[in-house]
Amino acid sequence: MGNKEWSQLWLRYKKVEKKYDYDFENFYIKDFNKGNPVIGSIISEYKKGISELLGINEDNIKLLDEKDDKTKGVIFSKNEGVLVEGFEIQVSNVIDIKASDEKGLLYGLFHLLRLIARGIDLEDLNIRKNPSSKLRMLNHWDNMDGSIERGYSGQSFFF
Repeated sequence: MGNKEWSQLWLRYKKVEKKYDYDFENFYIKDFNKGNPVIGSIISEYKKGISELLGINEDNIKLLDEKDDKTKGVIFSKNEGVLVEGFEIQVSNVIDIKASDEKGLLYGLFHLLRLIARGIDLEDLNIRKNPSSKLRMLNHWDNMDGSIERGYSGQSFFF
């Protein structure tokens, strides 16, 4: 495995052979501040993931200022009915990822990219995922004094 592959860990996207009948080159973000850093991550990760998974030149993937009714692209939109950090993906003539907050949109994007990476058919997809707990935790062996258990060397990157 080359260094570039190793450094990407789980964020590496391998091109899929499945062909999708959606306009992944055009996407639109509705009701969210595009200046938000999480939205910035969504924009860059969407372009990177779609270009690598589907073999589309990243320069051709455009964030639209407003949705064209004819486009079969991807829409990121707000739905206050989804729990914080949860998301909903509904597919008809467009792929609509809905969330009440920016983090939920990001989780929805990663879920969509996983489905595409696995070659899953997206037609008539209707998914809703909500966190089972309000507090997300990391499971690490790091101690509160900055040391690390189990023989790992160095200090925790949390401190």
